[in-house]
Amino acid sequence: MSLLTQRSCPRGRTDTDGLTIYAAARRDGVGPLLNALALSPDGDTPATGGSDGTVRLWDAATGAAGAAFGDNAGAVHSVVFTPDGHSVAAGSYDGTVRAWDVTTGRIRATPTAHTGAVTVMAFTRDGRTPVTGSEDGTAQLWKVFFPGPEETATAICEAVARDLTRQERATYLPGWATKPACTP
Repeated sequence: MSLLTQRSCPRGRTDTDGLTIYAAARRDGVGPLLNALALSPDGDTPATGGSDGTVRLWDAATGAAGAAFGDNAGAVHSVVFTPDGHSVAAGSYDGTVRAWDVTTGRIRATPTAHTGAVTVMAFTRDGRTPVTGSEDGTAQLWKVFFPGPEETATAICEAVARDLTRQERATYLPGWATKPACTP
């Protein structure tokens, strides 16, 4: 499955480089409809949300499909990255919002309050507060905490009262496998 191609497609839009973004690989009418699209802050990772309830990450350079997150109960109508690019969130037809860590794929938050489809989403500049709008006519500011790596390390160290093993750092703090997580 590839998101980018140099051929045109009836549902695609072509940019100045001649690359066409497909509706989540919906070639020849096969596959889910593309309902939402967001680009990571570094510009390297598009995320799509589909009618099948799946959020998929893509490689912008190659068009290759990456991780897929499919915990949504309904079609995905909105997708957004946190400003640091560490999380991606999706608003669904069923009124729920889900946020995943893009490295581990773990769900970071699942706030619910809307009674209609979540159609628009954004994050505050600090990345700590998702803002959503819904077909129910409401906008919500969510009290959700997305800790950064340092805050995560501190919380884990306080909970276990020791430094983490190399394997634990690789599992819970990607990118920290070689440095101590806990400082005395």
